[in-house]
This record gives sequence, C-alpha cells and structure tokens, in this order.
Amino acid sequence: MTKNTFAVVGGNTLLGRELREVFEALPGEIELKLIDAEEGEAVGLVEDAGEAVVVSPLDAESLSAATVVLCAGGTVSTRRVWELLAGRKQRPFVVDLSGSLAATPDAQLRAPVVEPPGFQVEKDAVQVIAHPAAVALAILIRRVLVVGAVDSMVVNAFLPASEQGNPGLDELHQQTVSLFAFQDMPKAVFDEQLSFNLLPVWGEEASAGQLADVERTVREELPRIVPGASEIALSLRVVQAPVFHSLSFSVWLSGKAAADVAALARGLRGELVDVWDTANGAPNNVSTVGDAGISVGDIRADAGNRNACWLWMTADNLRLRATNAIGAARIWLA
Repeated sequence: MTKNTFAVVGGNTLLGRELREVFEALPGEIELKLIDAEEGEAVGLVEDAGEAVVVSPLDAESLSAATVVLCAGGTVSTRRVWELLAGRKQRPFVVDLSGSLAATPDAQLRAPVVEPPGFQVEKDAVQVIAHPAAVALAILIRRVLVVGAVDSMVVNAFLPASEQGNPGLDELHQQTVSLFAFQDMPKAVFDEQLSFNLLPVWGEEASAGQLADVERTVREELPRIVPGASEIALSLRVVQAPVFHSLSFSVWLSGKAAADVAALARGLRGELVDVWDTANGAPNNVSTVGDAGISVGDIRADAGNRNACWLWMTADNLRLRATNAIGAARIWLA
C-alpha cells in the first residue's frame, strides 16, 4: 500500500491539534507532517501523545512531497499555501479549513458528514470545508425533515472564542484575568469586552472581522450542503458568547415536524445526533466537546403556537471542522 503524506499547515494551532487527534483513528499508511502557520519560522517542536513532533517552516520545500495539504492555520497562511502551490503541474489535494479560499474559481464547498452517497469530488478543486455552524444546522435539518416538513426556522447561534483560534482563547482568558486585577484588558481580536459579556457585534477594529460576515457565510452555505434548507424560511442571528469552546444554538421550528415534540425527539435520534432525555437536562458547551455530530435537548412545545417548538443544540466547532476535513481527504485513503 502506498504511503500518503498529509501535511497540516498550522499543525501547532487548535485546529492542527484537533486534526492530529482525528488522524489517530484513521486506517492505512499515512505520514503526517506538521507545518508552521507562520512563514519563515525556524523548525520547532510540539507535544503529541507525550512525544515531541517536529514542526517544519511554511515554504515550498515543506509542501513538496505532500499528497494532501490541510490548511488549519487561518487566512494568511492558507492564502500563502495557495500562492506557493500556484503553477505546479501536479498540485496536492488542498483542503481549506478556514474558508479563506471560498472565492477561488475552482473551489468546491464540502461537508462530508451530510453529503449523499456517490457525491462527486472534484480532485483538482480546492476543498473548502463549510463553516461548523452551517454543518451543525445541516445535520439537524436533515434529521428533522425525516420527521416532517418545516416551514420556518429561527436560529440564534452562539460562537465560542475558539473560532478565532489561540488568539481568541488567549484574549478571553486575559480579559478575565485583567478584570479581576482591575487592569486594562486586551481587545485586539474582538475589539470589545467579551469576558462576562455577550456581543451581538464585534468592534470596528476587531481582527476577527465582523459577525455579519459569519451570518452571511452560514446563510449562503447551508442550502448548498443540504438542499432541503432552501425550502425553509430561515432567520439567523450570530452572537459572540464568552465561552472557550463549542457552538450553541437556540432553535425555533414551525411546521408539521414541530407539532409533536415526542415524535420529533424520536425522529432526531440517529447518526451524528445525540438527543438528551429531559431527565438528563440539556447538552452544553462542555458536554459536547469531542463529538463529531450534534447534541440536542430541551425540546419543548411553543406555548403560543401549537405547530412550533423550541430546542437547544450544541456542537464542537473544532471537531466538526476536523472531521469534515478528514472526510474530504479520505478519497486518498482508498
């Protein structure tokens, strides 16, 4: 069996670590190569399963032997990878976990966990992994439509700081420490106080961009990865939450599928969907860490509309991205 080389650009990032964990469960002969997200950096080491692993600098030589390149280092490094690979006659299979190459002419949007059997992969196209919020909602919609029709859907999606990688986690942590020490707090990532706060918008100088851009991305990607979503009137609001990990969603459904909450709960149970019984409470940001699907709970009828219901949903944003990225790369493991 031929040994394939999978290069992870950003191997020392949060997503890089998540990819390494998912890789451990893969069959086949795979050589995993970790590449720094910063160009020109000296070779370094990261800890993996108790062992030191070499991290190579980001340059053309480090990418030269790769069968698959997984871009897990953010916008700057992903676009640099694309520049370094431009013009090659035989370009490696590129998987973009950041969404930075979505506007590339030959980009193919991917969400393998919800793709139908026989999905045609365009091997010459850069594989852009859908936003984890879009993937989580796609998993939910796919299962709900098995139960019955949905007319309308209102979603409040709460983002964790880990969507901004280590800089987001560090800023939330340092803001909390600074608050208790009565010191000025860092605001480079969100340009607002996130600690002990909810943000409907980021500040104008936020390095993260704008929450409206996230809303637009999720809204545009959702019907592309699960066609049934195009028939549902969707209202979506994305809010930045002061949590480190995992997405949370407050979801309102209207239609035949929402008229009987007991039937809905039974119908939701299945692959990639963990439904919590009322006696066990509801899923939360901590309980969902490490899961490759979604967790749903607190399904309750809407007291003001007999054909509508509410539910609470959580999903591990990092694991969803990593699982779908590996799913996209599995074509090289056959």
